[in-house]
Amino acid sequence: MPDTLFKSGKPQSKNSNSQRCTIITACLSHEQRIFSTKLYRWRAGERAALLSSIPHYEDVTKFLMNDQFIRPASPEIVHYLQNKHFDYLLGDIVQDRGEYVLYIGSSARNYISVRREGDSWTHKFSFDKERDFYRFLGIVISDVFMDYWLTVGSGFNVTKGNILCFPVSEEFDRLIRSSILEIKSLWERRGSLEKTKMNAGKVIRSYDFSRAMKKCLYKV
Repeated sequence: MPDTLFKSGKPQSKNSNSQRCTIITACLSHEQRIFSTKLYRWRAGERAALLSSIPHYEDVTKFLMNDQFIRPASPEIVHYLQNKHFDYLLGDIVQDRGEYVLYIGSSARNYISVRREGDSWTHKFSFDKERDFYRFLGIVISDVFMDYWLTVGSGFNVTKGNILCFPVSEEFDRLIRSSILEIKSLWERRGSLEKTKMNAGKVIRSYDFSRAMKKCLYKV
């Protein structure tokens, strides 16, 4: 629906659906190079200002993940992804079954949604050990993971692959392990961070830890 992206077709349209597009400029060159901006998201009233501004590009030629080039949310996440010494993928600490269970919403906007219960709009993750539960939670609600998701994801869908394939560096793992007690405290007072919204006539309850969680990106 181009009227939602550009003033053409139906300039008076009040369509508020979320639209997605990729704008590509191709130039003849002796070598293949890819420069990409972050994933831009805007409200209808911000369109004119956004499209008249000059975007910032990062050279992402060497960054192919899951057969796609990245759209770096920040210079810090590019630096993080350059780390060749990742200890493990986040999926490595997940079990098929376990005493401890966490539900993550399958869509997001400004925060990764941790849900109260499972349904068709969530991903379920199980853990044998309580410590692994809190490690996983701390990573998923961190600004590092949020920037990673904005860099490789669609800006709306949070896939299980996005989560399981997140690479954890030695420094980040050490930071999360040293913060287990703080993460546990956040979880215990999660009721104060609850948000609600309507989805298909059903009230969806989730927890937004984004402001309560310490910023990690500049430390890893």
